[in-house]
Amino acid sequence: MPHRVRIGVLAAIVAAVVGACSPQPDTAENAGPSVSPTTRTAAQGPRPPGPLFSYLQQVGADGEADRVEREKRVEELVAACMADEGFEYWPREPSPEWDEWEQYTLEYAQQYGYGSSTTGPPSDATEPPDPNEEYVESLSSSARTEYDEAMWDFSDQESPGGCAGDAQTTVYQDGRWEEDPAFAELHAQYETWLFAMLGDPRMADAATEWSACMADAGYDVATPSDAQESLSGASSGVIITPEVQKREIDTAVADLTCQIETDYQTSMLAAQHVMEQEFVDAHREQLEALVEAYALDAG
Repeated sequence: MPHRVRIGVLAAIVAAVVGACSPQPDTAENAGPSVSPTTRTAAQGPRPPGPLFSYLQQVGADGEADRVEREKRVEELVAACMADEGFEYWPREPSPEWDEWEQYTLEYAQQYGYGSSTTGPPSDATEPPDPNEEYVESLSSSARTEYDEAMWDFSDQESPGGCAGDAQTTVYQDGRWEEDPAFAELHAQYETWLFAMLGDPRMADAATEWSACMADAGYDVATPSDAQESLSGASSGVIITPEVQKREIDTAVADLTCQIETDYQTSMLAAQHVMEQEFVDAHREQLEALVEAYALDAG
């Protein structure tokens, strides 16, 4: 099942800048042998959408309720398609949401750092059982091959088909506003704005107090992303040792402590929202037309 589709790939960059620090759950089985710097989300809780993203969230699958509905729709389409292919298929329940905001706290940082070189606690979320498992196992070898071919067609590696691939394309790709020529200009301007915002001096100014706090703690870094990247460099891995893990934990604790003490997120959000409002003021008519055409609750 694909990850929920967000407003756009570039929008994730905004989350990376407004903060860094929500770990991915790791286990001893999937912990890797080296550290790779990963830009993560801020630790203080979900960020309220600003003026621009209030528009864009209405046309993107970014909410939990919408994620659930889309996953249900995929499963319904797969079931109908597999029935046409002569197989049984029972729709699976949507996967549970992992609450990253509750997961990452100062206490977590004190134990696991960013969760990169350390093995953090497993997620409480468990995948619901697959109601098709017993049926698939009951198929003969030849029938299982036919079932798999009906479910997935990998003849086109760029765009897998089959019942599952077609359903996911229908739900997650077809009809997305980013591909609509009518909004091509708006999308191009939005991408340009995102990159410009990330380099805007107002964003750097918003991190000034956080950076000063980190300097007092012995770290010469400008942003939380810089703090994480300082652990292993931008391109090379580092063999995990107790010393590497301790350095990560110390850095994460200093990072998050300074975020809390300087109210880092509030400063970054304030700067971001000012720039979002500037974009809205310049493109309000286009944004309103976009919501009218692609609002999620409009079907």
